Amino acid sequence: MTQQTNILNKLFKPLLSPFTKNKWQSRNIDTRKKAVLELPVSDQETLSHIAMNDSDESIRAIAANKLSNLDLLQTIIMKGTNGTVKQAAQNRLFQLICGLKHPVPEFALREKMIRGSRNSALLEFVAANAEEASLREITIKKISRDPLLGDIALRDDSPHIRQLAAQQIAKRSTLERVTKNSRRKDKRVYKIVKNKLDHIIEDEQRPALLAQEVTDICIKLEKLHKRKRLLQEKTTVENYVTRWSAIQNFASPETTERYHTICKQIINDIDALELAQQQEHNAIQSLESLLNNLSLAVDDLLTAREALTAQATDSEKKTETESTTITSNSTKNDTIQTSETVIQNLGREWDNIIALLSKVDLIADYNNKFQAILDLADTHSDFQQGKHNKNSEQAINSSKKLITLTEQAEKLLSKTGFIPEKTISALQEKFEQAIQANHHITESLPDDIKQVHEKFSTIIKSLKKQLHEQQQSAKNFQSQIESQTTQIQTFIQDGLISKAEKLLKSQLKDIDQSNLISNIEKQHYQAEAEKLHTQLTEFSSWRHWAHDNERENLAIKAEQLTEQAKNLNSLEDEYTDITAQIKELRAQWKSMHSHTQEELWQRFNRACNSAYELCQPFIDKQTEIRAEHLKAKEDLCIQLEDYIQTMGWPTSEGDEINHSIDWIQVDKITKQARKEWSEIGFVERKHHKSINHRFDKIIETIRTELKKTWSVNHEQFFSLIEKVEALHETLEDNLADAINKAKKYQQDWKQIGPVSSFQRNKLWKRFRKGCDVIFNKRQESIEQKNNAETKHLREKEAICENLEALNQQPLKESDLRHAFADIETIWKEHEHLAKSLSKTVNLRYAKAIEDYQNKLAKLQAEQQKQQLDFIIQQAALCSQIETSANSDNIDELKEQWLALKNNDLNLSLLDQRYNKAISAIELDKTDMTEAELSEKQTFCLKYEILLGKESPEAAQQARMEMQVELLNSNLGQKRNEASTNDKISPFELQIKWYQMSNYAQDAELEARFEALLGAI
Repeated sequence: MTQQTNILNKLFKPLLSPFTKNKWQSRNIDTRKKAVLELPVSDQETLSHIAMNDSDESIRAIAANKLSNLDLLQTIIMKGTNGTVKQAAQNRLFQLICGLKHPVPEFALREKMIRGSRNSALLEFVAANAEEASLREITIKKISRDPLLGDIALRDDSPHIRQLAAQQIAKRSTLERVTKNSRRKDKRVYKIVKNKLDHIIEDEQRPALLAQEVTDICIKLEKLHKRKRLLQEKTTVENYVTRWSAIQNFASPETTERYHTICKQIINDIDALELAQQQEHNAIQSLESLLNNLSLAVDDLLTAREALTAQATDSEKKTETESTTITSNSTKNDTIQTSETVIQNLGREWDNIIALLSKVDLIADYNNKFQAILDLADTHSDFQQGKHNKNSEQAINSSKKLITLTEQAEKLLSKTGFIPEKTISALQEKFEQAIQANHHITESLPDDIKQVHEKFSTIIKSLKKQLHEQQQSAKNFQSQIESQTTQIQTFIQDGLISKAEKLLKSQLKDIDQSNLISNIEKQHYQAEAEKLHTQLTEFSSWRHWAHDNERENLAIKAEQLTEQAKNLNSLEDEYTDITAQIKELRAQWKSMHSHTQEELWQRFNRACNSAYELCQPFIDKQTEIRAEHLKAKEDLCIQLEDYIQTMGWPTSEGDEINHSIDWIQVDKITKQARKEWSEIGFVERKHHKSINHRFDKIIETIRTELKKTWSVNHEQFFSLIEKVEALHETLEDNLADAINKAKKYQQDWKQIGPVSSFQRNKLWKRFRKGCDVIFNKRQESIEQKNNAETKHLREKEAICENLEALNQQPLKESDLRHAFADIETIWKEHEHLAKSLSKTVNLRYAKAIEDYQNKLAKLQAEQQKQQLDFIIQQAALCSQIETSANSDNIDELKEQWLALKNNDLNLSLLDQRYNKAISAIELDKTDMTEAELSEKQTFCLKYEILLGKESPEAAQQARMEMQVELLNSNLGQKRNEASTNDKISPFELQIKWYQMSNYAQDAELEARFEALLGAI
């Protein structure tokens, strides 16, 4: 009915339109507006007319917002006078080109319009909103508004578009914003904008920075000159000079003069220090030579003393002239005196040269070497004197010396400070010398000396043990100092000056108070600490200078940020970035702990406050939004608290579970509450903790009640699991019963209430595993049955293949029937097997049977044709015999008959006719008898009736009689023409015809017979 109505409307609308008026043509503005709103977008003709001609601007704007003709929209934008209509048309045009509204114009048309457009508003809108990335890429290259490019570089879906937008950004403020927000999101965009920003900053600040740098070079050179470490820092000076030569064009005349002055002073000082260094080097070589000479002199002295001692010993054993002894002794004494004089002169020369050295540790080292050689001479001298002093007074002095050395060892043992190893060795050596001297005097040690010796040995053992412990502790202390030194250097490299200073101060204190190292080692460590302190001082000065420059840069950034906030048209979208940058700038300022100028601080603070004040309205608006979020969260808490109170929670621990409660719904309510809570936005920081604590407490109350139910349900689930697992033992005996019970347990599982999601998944996996064991067992049984049926199916398929192959073999009819009989017998044996799987195979077998029958019918037709051709030849020969006038050629005809009979077909159907014809010739009876003629006429008449063919007029009476006869003999039963044709075979009809004699050659009967053949 509706379809008919629509058809009628289409037919009669053109006829009725002159007499009707559409609502969009109404004089009432509201009616027209409503009608235009209801107009389909497909009615572009009407919408175009309204957009161009309606008297009301708002209606024209509504119609323009539904247009899809891009050219018409452009015409409205260019020629329109009303701003509202132009804006509506422009919005519609922009959205259609971007593919945001339907019907979307073809891509090629939109691309062509974008490529040819110079409308910046259109290009910017497409760049930000187009659905196709290719359209956005075209417009990216044509727009230049940096805030928009920054937004695209941060938010576009396509990495390629983001990178193109980043390459187009030129303003520093936008580059800073994109650099900050893309650092962890898009490394490629970050790299592009960071490089551009670095170049801009370098270009902007390079002149001022270089001018400041040349001044800083002068300051650093002056500080280096004051530290008196020019030789150690000569490389640093050279680096400053090289850098100055590269940037000297940025220096003022005053700075240039200052630089040349300090460089001249440094060069003079370096020359003087190098000269002093050369002199010190020469002095060291002289000292090395003096040590060598001193060693030779001491060797000569010791040799002379040893020779004098040996000669004195020999004089006691041998008798020699006194003059010879005196002369020899005099010579040895002269040598000793000469050596001692040489040593004294070397000592004076040593004092003069050692004064040329400036390093304390080097002076101490060489003095120790010099003194060690002298001590060797003194010790040997004391030993020799003690050896040759034979009077009792010297023996007494030697005993006293032993006691004195023992007391010194006791004092050293009781000392808590550093124990020098050389002191213990010297005590031992002097004690042994004193023992030997006493032994030479008395030839045996007295008891008191033995006691002293034992006591001294005990003390020395204790001292060595204490020395060993001291050395182990000293190694640990030295490792600690080295570790602290490494840590201090790391702090200096990382710029952690305060930590480095604190650790260095602690290290110096430990070195001063330590009794594990010698004074020389303390001096060495203190010198190393002084070097670190120098590095700290230098780095600290650099840090103060760097902080001043950095603070200046921070002030400039803050001022630029203020200008950026003033110039932004959409500050509401970017105020969060600006406030974040303000916080970051303040944090950077705060991280620099060095002193700063008050004027610079006021400048920086004023710029930050100005930028923050511009963002304050939006911050206040955000505060209102967060207050609304707080109200929403409080309302949600109130609803949940009311729900808890209604449910009567919390209940006591021993209360039974209320099964009337829909615990699944309770669980859903909890999850929904969490979801709604997470969807509500942020609240103020001061309210965050309290409101979250309130919500968490509510949820915990509900979850506590849920957990009670979960516990009960968990036990029920576990009980079902145990029941299912118990069925595994009965699978072999009664699989069907186990399957039925498992299905029942599955239904029972669905009736149990909720548990926690973690427990539910865990329990369900175990329950499912138990059920799978049962159903897998059933599947195994099914598969076994299927395997047996599959086997039978394969056998049936093999039978089909054999029958199909048989149909392709060129066999005789008899062979074909015999082979088919075997196949049919096998099929009947397998026909009842695998019935559920044999549908396709049965159809295949039926098709093969059909092919077999067709092939059999074809073979039968070919055989009948061969037989018929042979019979026709025999009939023709019989006719020739029958029509022969005499018997002269009878023998020839008989030979022809025998030749025809000698055939593979071996047919004898016409033998009777042939024998009858031969007899007729022999008896000279070659005329057809009345009986033979009547037989042929009856044959034609009978089959004309059966085949429904007309008979000649002369045979109508005989036809009627024949029909009655056929009816009486029950041969005229009802049948259609098709069934008749099926039962009367042309082959059999011809065989019967050719078996009858053909003496008369009756043309009429032959024509009637041919007509019968044509009717079959």
